[in-house]
Amino acid sequence: MNTINRNNNISFISVISKIRKCLGDENLFFTFVVVNRKQNTEVVLTFGRDNISFIDNWMLLMEAKFASGSVDFISCVFRRFLKGDKNKIDFITKNKTIKIPNKELYHIGFLKNKINFFDEKETYEMQNTDCKTLKPMEAEKGIICMGSEILFDELFNKKYNVDKIYDKINTIGIENITDDEKTHLKNSSVK
Repeated sequence: MNTINRNNNISFISVISKIRKCLGDENLFFTFVVVNRKQNTEVVLTFGRDNISFIDNWMLLMEAKFASGSVDFISCVFRRFLKGDKNKIDFITKNKTIKIPNKELYHIGFLKNKINFFDEKETYEMQNTDCKTLKPMEAEKGIICMGSEILFDELFNKKYNVDKIYDKINTIGIENITDDEKTHLKNSSVK
């Protein structure tokens, strides 16, 4: 886990906004768990293609709640649905087989003064552990657990690795690499 301090440039709003800008709202599905320990409450909210237009105002409200102390922690799990036929898998429901896209899955934890980014192993463990019993669960088909700490380095520090971008192209297709990754490849090939 990589923990960074929140500041004016790195906040709840800036992290989620950069993710949305880079990966595209049409491919994202967010699940947030908002925790207030004093009131012993947890609220779960989801934002996807059908209601993403409401997320900006909601994020402003959450920043205000962080500042007032009425929110202690926000857990964010987001899924990026991958494009292309090579990223479709068979899913059986009610004796019918349908094609669904593979999904990259990321976890991020937001506290008042810190943000926790997780690696692939931590994301896998959180995704595949029953939170009530702490027992392992069967891995969900079509989920690719990703490291949000790597994503943070790419989005905020522009740390890209040419070999990793080529690996992505080979595994998930060129249609799923970001404009920043494409620019990095072009700039790297010019040198």
